[in-house]
Amino acid sequence: MKLGILDLGTNTFNLIIVDAHLNSQFTILLDKKIAVKLGSGGINSGVIVKDAYSRAMNAIKQYRQVLNQFEVEKVAAYATSAIRSAQNGETLIMEIREKYGIHPQIISGELEAELIYHGVKLALPFKSGKPILIMDIGGGSVEFIISDSENILWKGSYKIGVARLLEKIKPSNPISDLQVSKIEDLLFSELDSLFKAIDKYKPEALIGSSGSFDTFIDLLYPGYKPGSGIAQASTEIGIEDFQVLYNTLINSSLEERLAMPGMPDFRAEMIVLAIIEVQYIIKRANIQRIFQSAYALKEGAIHLMIQDNG
Repeated sequence: MKLGILDLGTNTFNLIIVDAHLNSQFTILLDKKIAVKLGSGGINSGVIVKDAYSRAMNAIKQYRQVLNQFEVEKVAAYATSAIRSAQNGETLIMEIREKYGIHPQIISGELEAELIYHGVKLALPFKSGKPILIMDIGGGSVEFIISDSENILWKGSYKIGVARLLEKIKPSNPISDLQVSKIEDLLFSELDSLFKAIDKYKPEALIGSSGSFDTFIDLLYPGYKPGSGIAQASTEIGIEDFQVLYNTLINSSLEERLAMPGMPDFRAEMIVLAIIEVQYIIKRANIQRIFQSAYALKEGAIHLMIQDNG
């Protein structure tokens, strides 16, 4: 059976199409991203502006055509931070339903975190007895999950996504030390409940899912292809390599980042904000190892959809 999942994020609309097999297994037929920058110009005022609205509808139009081409039998769509916090988010959802027959569900940050957890667990099975910290950086929100090998121990969703930070901080080019400090002060004030959970469970490893972490891999290890087996959708990022990348990015201009091999144009403006957030978490949580998971919300949703269909 061919299944499709749309992840309607703040920066990108993502589509995955799979051929579902028995035992909750699947083969990925298509994995596509379209940059929509849904939060541009209005995310902190709770509105999807006209240009962003048009980009969203154009992306859905393209995806409807792709779904038809692949003859996908079941489709589910999930709308996250930018849509759930926008005054006209429901209007966008209704127009998508009416024009393209796709029925997006606006999900809470907590459900988003659960779907991310299931996706990450497919990419990197947790065998250690020690808790791990999962981090998913979106444009509107950042989700954190602390889990062991079997269960979610704690989860949270925070409105500190990189599109929100971009609108709020308006970083210079390159970003200044004062602006980095402002971001760190904001994280300190916003993430109190996360830090309490970290102090309780003491995770030693960080797994970053998809998005910015994919870009970190592309920048650090150009041309790298994960091996086969259980590690096929995950990669370890060396702590020293990460620190080198952090220093490179925060001292770079937008023009320099756009010229970096492996840097997608649509991430070049926000990747600095993302790596500042990760660096802050690594230091605050005393993280010893970092991993990237190529799987996130949409793969977790596919996994649950297959289970639900028996």
